[in-house]
Amino acid sequence: MRVQSNGNVGIGTITPGGGTTAGTSVLSIKNGIAPVGGVADQVSLFSQDVTNSAELFALDEAGNTTQLSPHNFTLFEPNPSYIYPWSYYSKNDYLGVEISVDMYGAIAEIEKLSGKKFIYTKSIPKVSWSEGQEMQRKARQDEIDRLTARVNELEAIIAKLTDEKEKEDRIREKGEIVIPKPYIKKEPPKWMKDRGVL
Repeated sequence: MRVQSNGNVGIGTITPGGGTTAGTSVLSIKNGIAPVGGVADQVSLFSQDVTNSAELFALDEAGNTTQLSPHNFTLFEPNPSYIYPWSYYSKNDYLGVEISVDMYGAIAEIEKLSGKKFIYTKSIPKVSWSEGQEMQRKARQDEIDRLTARVNELEAIIAKLTDEKEKEDRIREKGEIVIPKPYIKKEPPKWMKDRGVL
């Protein structure tokens, strides 16, 4: 776990805070192994890869694993005409059932039947996926370079120290440094590619 001076907290990641613009007071969770089965008196939040995209999930005490980020299309393919498709997805291992609801499609059908409008969209400036990926790659490399330099600095300090306590402290500090792997650029998820994101 990493807590930065700007309030960002990383669980499983040492670079929390956002890709194209680093935020502050952000909780970032790296993809990990999904938990199975609920635990009494607690709920768990975790990140998991779904079709080439990290997605946020919650696991409740009853064993319901629900995706909180709304783009799980593993059980259905969204209609190409949807501007911004979204789904509700959950599964329960105890029941042996998973469910995915085409929310955009359901609301669009309600609009047709009722004549009322419920889906509102607005155009906003687009951000380049490839530029965002390059910014993430560069930010990760900057972090690798900074941490590598600190390890080298500590090694030079340790080599000169004669005080055993201070030497032990510096060795411990060096041992706590985790240098991340280089960032590998990702393709956008299929549903975004289908809508022109490159």
